[in-house]
Amino acid sequence: MTSNPSVNSNSLITDISVGWLNKYTTRQSSIARLNYVGNEIRLFFLENKSQFRKPVRVLDFGCGPGIFGAIATEFADEVILMDQSEAMLKSFKHNERLLADIVANIGGCYVANTVTTVNANEHKLKEFSDKNFTLITAIGVFEYLPSPLNSLSEMLRCLDENGLLLLSIPNEKSLFRKIEPALNITLVSIGKLFNINRLKQREYTGFKKSYSFPDLTKEVPNLNRKILKVNNIPLATKGIRKYIYPNQLYIIG
Repeated sequence: MTSNPSVNSNSLITDISVGWLNKYTTRQSSIARLNYVGNEIRLFFLENKSQFRKPVRVLDFGCGPGIFGAIATEFADEVILMDQSEAMLKSFKHNERLLADIVANIGGCYVANTVTTVNANEHKLKEFSDKNFTLITAIGVFEYLPSPLNSLSEMLRCLDENGLLLLSIPNEKSLFRKIEPALNITLVSIGKLFNINRLKQREYTGFKKSYSFPDLTKEVPNLNRKILKVNNIPLATKGIRKYIYPNQLYIIG
């Protein structure tokens, strides 16, 4: 999610959105992320359901194809899928049967009638009332926000006192993150030359050199919240990539 995507960026997202969900059935790193984050979502609801105020509302912020919001539908009265890409939201509607199968494969149950889709960027957060959500997920989106700390502040304002924010962020200590901006230029060029979609996608999804890593260990307490856990999201890949490319999952309450 970016604040003002270019025409080319919108076109690219449209091209890749149709098959985006398939990553969670074919790509080992995406499957590992799905299982890891999905397990945290399910554990949160199963272990704490007696503490929740009604109605239970969930926000999947920068939802893409909506997989993490879909996992939460089993436990929520309302799930809002919010993304700036209309193409991604349309792909969610077209792929609901596949979403249901993916959720079932990790032991869950997809409930379609709890879902609302919202085509909007991070500024939409200001329209939500305080303590409005039991769970907010922001997976693979934080590094694309123009003002990540402002967005974090708004997300935590919207979070119920017994709620949870699951936020993934690139690991700044990863060697791959240091070389990826330069590598992206090469890979995107090759993708365009040979029409390789997976490489062309990196123009939108690849890590950008301009991204500034906030120190969440300082910023979250300043917003009167606690970091409950910080774990590396496993990649389920072999070799050195397993150690140089982990994203981190911040569990904030």
